[in-house]
Formats: sequence, C-alpha cells, structure tokens
Amino acid sequence: MKTKNKTILTLAALLVALPAAAGEEVRRSLPTGDAPDVRIISPTGDIVVMGESTTNVEIVAELANSKQRLEVSERGNEVLIEISKSGGWQKDHGTDLVVTVPRAASVVVEAASADINVEGVRGTLRVATASGDVDVETFGGKLKARSTSGDVVVTGHMQEGEAWVGSTSGDVDVSELAGRLSASSVSGDVAISDGQLDRVRATATSGDIYIQGLRGKNADIEADAVSGDIDITLGSAFGGRIEVSTLNGRIDNCFGPKPQRTSRYGPGRILKFDHGTGSGRLELETVNGGIEICME
Repeated sequence: MKTKNKTILTLAALLVALPAAAGEEVRRSLPTGDAPDVRIISPTGDIVVMGESTTNVEIVAELANSKQRLEVSERGNEVLIEISKSGGWQKDHGTDLVVTVPRAASVVVEAASADINVEGVRGTLRVATASGDVDVETFGGKLKARSTSGDVVVTGHMQEGEAWVGSTSGDVDVSELAGRLSASSVSGDVAISDGQLDRVRATATSGDIYIQGLRGKNADIEADAVSGDIDITLGSAFGGRIEVSTLNGRIDNCFGPKPQRTSRYGPGRILKFDHGTGSGRLELETVNGGIEICME
C-alpha cells in the first residue's frame, strides 16, 4: 500500500513538472487586489497587456513548443510572470502572451524580441524590447517606453504625467499627452502632436522632428537634430522667446522676422525673437537640415 501511494505521488509530481506541448494554451488566474505591481518577462513573441475592471491578474500563454514554460510567482503585492525555456532561445518561435490586469496596476514589460501592446492601464508603466514595436496607451503618471530596433507609439488622454519615449532604430510617435515629455530616436523620425505639454525635449540623430498642435501658452520646447529637418507648428496661444539655428540648411518662418546669416561667408543661419506675452520658450537647432516654424 505504501509503495502504491509513493508511486501515485511520484507520477503526480512528474505531471506537474512536464512542459506544455507545442502550441498549447496555458491559463492562469490570480486574485491580486486593485493595484498590483506586475512584471512580465518574455524573450520572444507578442505581448498584450490590458487594464480592466477586475481584481485578478489573468494570463493566457500560447507556448510555442514543449520546452517553454509559463512561470508565475507572487510576493506581497508583486506578481512576476515569466516565460522560461530549457536549452536556450536560438532559432526558436516565441510565446504569445495576453495578460489582463486591474486598471490601477503598475506594469513592467521586458522582452528581447517581441511586439508589445499596452492599453487601459492607469498605473506606472515601463515597457522595453530589444527588437520589436511598442504601442502604449497612457493615462498620465510616469511612463517609460523604449525599443532598440522598432517603432514606438504612445497615445495619451490629456492627463498630467511624465513620459520618456525612445527608439534606437525606429520612429517615435507621441500624441495627446499632458505634462512633460522626452522623446528621442537615433535613426528614425520623432513626431509629437495634439498635447497640453509644459515641457518637451525632442532629439533625433538621423531623422526628422515634427511637432504640432501643442496648446500650452507657456510651453518650454527644445528640439535638436543632427541630420534631419525640424518642422513645428505652434499652438495659437503660445507666447515667449524663440531661438532657432541651423548650420547647413534653411529657416522658414511663417510669422515674425526673417532669419539672419551667422557669418557673411559661412552657411549658418539664426533667428531670435519674442512672440506674444507668455513666458514660454522655443529652442530649435539642427546641424544638417532645414527648420520650418508656423503657427496655427
């Protein structure tokens, strides 16, 4: 009898430890309360995170092969969701993850090669992938979104927050944010539109910068491009100091004075003037590229 019980327990343990079959869907559900801290780590595959009216964390993982495992652990208010694999990840298909969290959750997503989509989450967000696109919805608060090789899109709801958004090789597109924003791309364009931003820092090493529809009267805006154009349309309420310069390129101003040469014989051009009655600041600079300034 003891031998039989021992055999049954051994078989049960083996069944728990067995990896899932290729293409198998694995589901987990954990009660967490209203505002857990959720961290997701998945080397490859697509990752979708959705904030909903729930007090649970729901996980659906589509495992690509029998060597991959879904591992979930809890420690206090923290939930760790991780896709692990025995034998390394070379030449392997990824696992697709769909994670539903409470709306007030704070979420961290880390991936090596994955597209990441986050929507409906109102807590702090930190999202990063080495290779893949990032698409994030934000409701204010703090946001960090980055891809080493891929595009990054951030859409807000005009709620006060602070965001750091960037790509090493890819475009960055940010819209409807309020508060403070830092946006950058080494090789790609940066586009910022339709926001109520108090402070903007935009940089592009090899790419263009587009800024339009910012409604703040006293906005503090800086944009720097090494090899690329800068095109900005100021909101009609903007007022403050404007300083623009380019080493190799034109400056086109739809309002205010004309640009001046920095030297009688050199290629550089500069434009400085005050506009309106606000205390805002606009500073634009490019090394190789043109600059166009207009107002709504």
